[in-house]
Amino acid sequence: MKKDIFRKKFILTLVFIALLLFAVSGIVYFFDPFFHYHKPYDGISYILDNERYQDHGIAENFEYDTVITGTSMCENFSASLCDSLFSAKTVKIPMGGAYYKEAGEFEGYILSKNPSVKRIIRSVDLEFALYDKDYSNPDAPAPVYLYDENIFNDVEYLFNKDVHFYYIPNMISRSIKGEEPDDFDSFMRFQEFMTFSKEKVLSTVKQVSIPSEQRGLTAEEEQMLRESIEQNFIPNVAAHPEVEFYYFIPPYSAAWIYKEQLSKGRYGCFEEMMELFCEELLPYENVKLFCFYDCYDTVTDLDKYTDVIHYSADINDMILESMAGKEHLLTPEGYNETLSEISGYYEEYDYDEMFK
Repeated sequence: MKKDIFRKKFILTLVFIALLLFAVSGIVYFFDPFFHYHKPYDGISYILDNERYQDHGIAENFEYDTVITGTSMCENFSASLCDSLFSAKTVKIPMGGAYYKEAGEFEGYILSKNPSVKRIIRSVDLEFALYDKDYSNPDAPAPVYLYDENIFNDVEYLFNKDVHFYYIPNMISRSIKGEEPDDFDSFMRFQEFMTFSKEKVLSTVKQVSIPSEQRGLTAEEEQMLRESIEQNFIPNVAAHPEVEFYYFIPPYSAAWIYKEQLSKGRYGCFEEMMELFCEELLPYENVKLFCFYDCYDTVTDLDKYTDVIHYSADINDMILESMAGKEHLLTPEGYNETLSEISGYYEEYDYDEMFK
């Protein structure tokens, strides 16, 4: 008799635990703050604030024909401005700190999940040009369970502490109050949270004597960059001739050129890196490669930057408007002259004035 009672209690306990786990996981499945299982439901105020955890779900489950992606150089873009300029339906899904391999793989993921994509806008950061083709950001989270095909590791999402105690309660609270869900203008935007000033930029830059000799790319560096482009850009471009790839070289500040190129005696690399991208990508008719270093008044106005590379939202707006109007577009016939003029300008620029 006692054994039967114990057995019944044990079974009831297991049933209770199973029902509890089912209820907990069902709540996550329904609200799905990372869009892992389904597209967003009407009436729920979704929170967009975690690109590495939400990007893949957005790519898979949202409706769009245009994508803004890449590094933090894309975070201040306005998806609504892109919509109006390109007559598009845009999602902004950047990956802050993404090296070429990470960005290329995510771009491929987007293309595999949405056959309706017409246009991809992606940053081509020179900061990451001279890394191995397989290098990934070691400090960035990689929640593989949110984009692989293994259903068993979904437990990491279904029973995630942040999901249960931050995202879902706040989504419920916001929804009850009638608040609108976050949009792709505000997603990862840092414009309103950062200070943009010359003083802030130069606080990280030491004034030094510029070496008289400035080298270009070594043979090993050139080969490494070619291999990276051929692995992390070209496969997507070649496999999807129906898609327009708007790649842009973002305008880091003149302080970055001074600190990372001239001061280190490697200014020749600056032009040669851009030349390699032109050589490798411009043969493809579906690639439009833009360079904004010829926006001299912008690049030298340090009050538009929060550090040597991150610029304000008005520069993002300018980039979108320029791409829509095919301005600052590098062409097979003219890129050598354009890049030579850009290189010459910054080589002759008076950097001493920058520190006054």
